[in-house]
Amino acid sequence: MAGERSGNIGKEFTLSIDGLSESCLQRLEIDFKAVSRAPYTELGIGICRIHFQYPHLRGDLWSMEGGSISCIRIMLSSADHTICYEDHTAPSPKVSVSSQGKTLKLLLAFFAIWFIFSLNVSFTVSKSTIPDRSNATQPQTDPQLPVCSTDFLRQFVTDHHRYPDFIQWSPDYNSFSPVTNCRVIPQNISLCLSRKKVDKIVVYGDSQGGRYTNGLINIIKQTTGMSCDVTKRENRDASKTIDLDYFAAGNKTLRSSMTVGQAFGCTGCSGFQAQCKYGKSNLTLDIEYISVEHVTRSYLFLNESSEADTFEKFIFNVYLKKSFPDLSVFFMPMNHIKQKPMEAFVRDFPRTLLPVVKKAKPQKSDFFFIPGTAEFEETRRSQQHKYALWNGFLAVESIRQLNAELFKLLEKEILKKSSKIYSFLDLVDVTLPIPHLSVDGVHFTGQWYSAFWSVFLNVYCENN
Repeated sequence: MAGERSGNIGKEFTLSIDGLSESCLQRLEIDFKAVSRAPYTELGIGICRIHFQYPHLRGDLWSMEGGSISCIRIMLSSADHTICYEDHTAPSPKVSVSSQGKTLKLLLAFFAIWFIFSLNVSFTVSKSTIPDRSNATQPQTDPQLPVCSTDFLRQFVTDHHRYPDFIQWSPDYNSFSPVTNCRVIPQNISLCLSRKKVDKIVVYGDSQGGRYTNGLINIIKQTTGMSCDVTKRENRDASKTIDLDYFAAGNKTLRSSMTVGQAFGCTGCSGFQAQCKYGKSNLTLDIEYISVEHVTRSYLFLNESSEADTFEKFIFNVYLKKSFPDLSVFFMPMNHIKQKPMEAFVRDFPRTLLPVVKKAKPQKSDFFFIPGTAEFEETRRSQQHKYALWNGFLAVESIRQLNAELFKLLEKEILKKSSKIYSFLDLVDVTLPIPHLSVDGVHFTGQWYSAFWSVFLNVYCENN
């Protein structure tokens, strides 16, 4: 281990480690996440993971390609400065690793102690790879903080040019809050939807989107007393091609002009519609899930039509034209997007998706683009993708960077109040503390999707 110190906070440091090559020992992740305004630090050391938390600092540490770790880079940010540890060239001694991983543990502990002492903070060590949550506290609800709302989020972006962060979860992991920025206040969802005249909600996304839609239906039932039933499902065949009849919706002329394009990659992402209602009353809420895996695709298109020569154009210009949803929530399918060069997303989103939405969306409709969630290598089921690098980074860092690019592409629209185009929070920051709710490294238990909607709707409903 070689470390060269060249200054204090705000300066640069270098660190290089080489020779870690024992199956899971050759992989290393460190997550940094601020959890409190009060002085608090936690360091958990496991064979393959270090988890570190410290107020006002956040970042990631990841291993690079190959059977050994030749470079470790840490990005830590606070309000006023950035700390970087990076070394691509400095020679470093080989470090042997026993089958029990004792040498690695000592190495990591030594590095952690050295790093923390450079920040002048205290720490405790635990053998668990997941931090002890037994002493978790409720998200801080300082009455002096402003209430979280879409107006607050817009003002925060105006002032800080980033998403709010420093997320803290409740002890039961059913709620979260950006505790140093604003407080989430419970709302009457029934009155909110009535006041805002929300009769139709459409959720867009990949396999996550389908789970979010089920989570929305569950929250609507729990908070409003409505009963909800699925009324229509898309029927895809074994080749994962789109169901033209579903999207033609009985229009024979439209059906005759449709052409099937590329197949979906997702196996469990068929769209569906549901309707929620109060008992025998005429009050209803329509909810639909539309499956999307990228920002521009050709699952179906209309023959000789520039108005619908991509799937996204078809959805917004044709399918939803006569009944555009009052609320649209587009969960960016970052799990799929990260598999292509980041430059493709930066190029395509502002050219092939955002302008289509802006043109098709009625002025009164609210449209949210939601950043992607964290992914967890420890629970990832796909051995093919476990610890894979995407654009040179592990999945969680690749998605974090995509979320940052999404923010840049949306900032102008977020700041424009008349656009009614919004984002929310960086869901990598929100979900990093809940690896125990991850079922396969990508998807979560229903608890996460319900928690998301609980917070989202409370924020959304704070504004008239």
